[in-house]
Amino acid sequence: MTKGVRRPPKTSSRRGRSPLRAELDHLRVGFVGLSEAKVPFRRLHCHDDIEVSVNEYHPVTAMFAGERLVLPPDYLVVFWAARPHGPIETTPGGWAHGVHVPLPWVLQWRLPPALMQPLLAGRVLLDPPGHRPATDLALAKNWARWMQQDSGEAKRIVLLEVEARLRRLAIDLAARRSIEQGAGQPLPHSAGAPGRFEKMATLIARHFHEPLLVRDVAEAVRMAPPAAMRLFRQFSGLTIHEFLMHIG
Repeated sequence: MTKGVRRPPKTSSRRGRSPLRAELDHLRVGFVGLSEAKVPFRRLHCHDDIEVSVNEYHPVTAMFAGERLVLPPDYLVVFWAARPHGPIETTPGGWAHGVHVPLPWVLQWRLPPALMQPLLAGRVLLDPPGHRPATDLALAKNWARWMQQDSGEAKRIVLLEVEARLRRLAIDLAARRSIEQGAGQPLPHSAGAPGRFEKMATLIARHFHEPLLVRDVAEAVRMAPPAAMRLFRQFSGLTIHEFLMHIG
């Protein structure tokens, strides 16, 4: 029997919802710019995007799926927003700048596993300010300004710059992992495999609110369920079941 994770159809009624679900706002953000004063959220929230942002002036204490983290100012902050999250302690005068990019768009960039594995596993990635041509804060503020323009060309430029910044972060993460592991063991890779993994992750990201079976995910990439599950774990560090539970 093929295992799967089934969820009841969504309804507009709030009766019978668990206390956790009652505290969540499921937002469909899409590709948007972010430039806002940081104030504590009354509710945690989640949405199907990758957040890339920088806090200005003050640190922010935030909750990510039950874990309390302090996000320092001027650090690049990158995470998958499908898990419940939100600022819980802020300092007056603090701001955040950046963008939300839909996960399927990010998956199409085929970013290195050194970045995608921890990102899809739900980790919050922090990169300290360094010696770069432009600080991450300046980049993030510029992205937010460009996104306010009603211009397709401006948005394309922002997407290109965000992709480039994430690729630089992937190089840094791979170097750190190499130092930690000593020998710098290569990450899993096989010809043609990334395309199938991306298709599976995209399918799940688009339909995780619906009843979904491992068999459905495997059929989408023309693989047997056991082979699909092995491939998915190889590239994400999670089983399909764990991935569904993280974002469900």
